Amino acid sequence: MARPTLKIAVAGTKSKASDYNENFETLMDYFETTIDDAIGTYIQVNTLASSGTVSLNDNSINKISVTGAVTFSLPSIGSGDTDFHQILVQMYMPTVVSLNLGTSYFFNGVSPDMSWEGHYNIVFEYDNTDSHWYCAAIHKGYIS
Repeated sequence: MARPTLKIAVAGTKSKASDYNENFETLMDYFETTIDDAIGTYIQVNTLASSGTVSLNDNSINKISVTGAVTFSLPSIGSGDTDFHQILVQMYMPTVVSLNLGTSYFFNGVSPDMSWEGHYNIVFEYDNTDSHWYCAAIHKGYIS
């Protein structure tokens, strides 16, 4: 939202109360809109299906409680795209199941070891230099 224009008081002249009230209302509208815009930038945490093929949305934060085999489907990014793309999945896996992370490109060049039950953070990041989604996973431990 553009910065509001206010009626400026001039020294040596009488200003009307209506001018002050209008300035006040204009500022209040500006602050409320600015605050609403700032709060709106927080990202909602999406709840994903617990098994099957799970489509992930670009630039999203997700949670999943796995009950069966999961295959993540990553979004397509257009060629020449220069935006930053990242996806976070907070996962709880009470028993080890088959996971397909949807990419064969991994941080440090190594597929993450997800052979333990428990909680994980899975990070997907699109690399604009080679046009691939990369993945890493962090095991946070088993917390029931």
